[in-house]
Amino acid sequence: MSKVTLDTVIDHLLAALKEGLDGPGKWGFFSDAGPDAGLAATLKALSASEASRVTGGTSIAAHAYHLVFSLGATVAYMNGDRTPQDWAKSWSVVSVTEPTWKRLQDDLASAFAETKTAIETLAKTGFEPAGLAVGAPAHVAYHLGAIRQKVAFLKAEKRR
Repeated sequence: MSKVTLDTVIDHLLAALKEGLDGPGKWGFFSDAGPDAGLAATLKALSASEASRVTGGTSIAAHAYHLVFSLGATVAYMNGDRTPQDWAKSWSVVSVTEPTWKRLQDDLASAFAETKTAIETLAKTGFEPAGLAVGAPAHVAYHLGAIRQKVAFLKAEKRR
C-alpha cells in the first residue's frame, strides 16, 4: 500500500470545500448527489424572503453571512492576521432584500475562492494553517446541512 502525500490530502480538502459550494463531482464526501446539492444551487433557488425567514432561531441568510464572515476570518488567520474577530457580528445579518441576497451569494462565492487559494498556498506552511485547511470544509459542511434542513422546513411549510 502506498503512502498518501500531503499534496493528496490538500487536494481532498479542496475537493471537499468545492463540494460544499458546488455539490459533489464524480463522488462526494458529505453531500447529497445531484447538481442542486451544494450551497450555490441551494441558495440560488431561494428568494430573499425565503432566505430571511427565521426558523430554529436563525435564517438561511444568517448562515450564509456567517460563512462569508468565517471564511474571511479563516483566510486572514492563515495569512497571519491575528486581529480578534467579532463573532457576534458574523450572525448580524438576518434578513435580506433581493439585491443584498444576490450580493451575499456573490460574496460567498468570492469567500470560497479566497479560501481555496489560501489552502493551496498556505496549508503546508504550519500547524495552524493546516488545521484551518481541515476545519474550513468541515465548517462549510455543517452549515450546508443546517441550511438544507431549513430549506426542507420551508418546503414542508408551503405544502401545508
